Amino acid sequence: AFFSLLELKGLDLLFTLRGTLSPPEQIVIVAIDETSMAEIRQQWPWPRNLHAQLLRQLHKAGAKVIGIDVLFAEPSEPAEDQALTDALRDVGNVVLVSALAVENDPLYRYTLRIDPLPMFRDVAMVGNPLIRIDADGIVRRTRILTPDMPSFALQIVRRYLEHPAAKQKNAPELQQFSQKVLLKDVLINYPGPPKTVKTVSYYQALDYERLLPPGIFTGKIVLIGRALEVIPEPQRLSGDTFLTPFSWIVQDPAAGVEIQANIISNLLEGRFLTELSSPMQSLLLLSLTSMASLILVRLRPLPGLIVTLVVAGLFFA
Repeated sequence: AFFSLLELKGLDLLFTLRGTLSPPEQIVIVAIDETSMAEIRQQWPWPRNLHAQLLRQLHKAGAKVIGIDVLFAEPSEPAEDQALTDALRDVGNVVLVSALAVENDPLYRYTLRIDPLPMFRDVAMVGNPLIRIDADGIVRRTRILTPDMPSFALQIVRRYLEHPAAKQKNAPELQQFSQKVLLKDVLINYPGPPKTVKTVSYYQALDYERLLPPGIFTGKIVLIGRALEVIPEPQRLSGDTFLTPFSWIVQDPAAGVEIQANIISNLLEGRFLTELSSPMQSLLLLSLTSMASLILVRLRPLPGLIVTLVVAGLFFA
């Protein structure tokens, strides 16, 4: 366990040494943030006709795909639910999120899939975030597909690649990822610390023609989700924020919706992080061992000790 933790922290260090990459140009986040809470002046959860209004605005602004990282699992006012259903049907390019609830008991482990209401599922695609939280509380991995459920990111990329405009930009086909790759955990290639992905506030998107630059949503994947410093639903056990490999430097968690944006970007660009296979690791260690042996037999004790420490450091790395 100790060495596993060291390995995880070593990966975080590599992210830090690499530095920040350019954010994905084809993704914009519409954040349900504190500023929007103050501007909209309604208690959370907001009425669903407000989400319906936002969907129609984003569609009018030319968004190619809209992903909503807010779970609509329970009914609200019938008129509100109907307004959202109508908007989902009319817009026609929306992906909704589902969730997994896990109950651990000494005698059993029970996993329940929580989907959006059937009336919403009938008119929109659905996917699950499928992220994995490591033992130290940091999200480093995701799974793109399970035998009975695609991920939220995969559903968005599938819908995005259906559009001719996306294909004209030479976006990679999902066929580059084998079924074996899609079904196993993969390392997320974060481009930078939280808030690296382009983000606007929810209230700004509602009035984008007046409050945002022209063309900001045209041809883009737009993700809607919570990005709050505090949890608006104190009765829930946790908010939609998570630690990432950059959090130890910036002391700031990332919104779940931004983690999904990074996964989508990795899928589109084909740049998940790949780990050395076991045979390659063995070959590398054998090479280091052979090199160390050849050097040590030719050195006096003190230089040999120094070289041994250096080689030990290389083994550790």
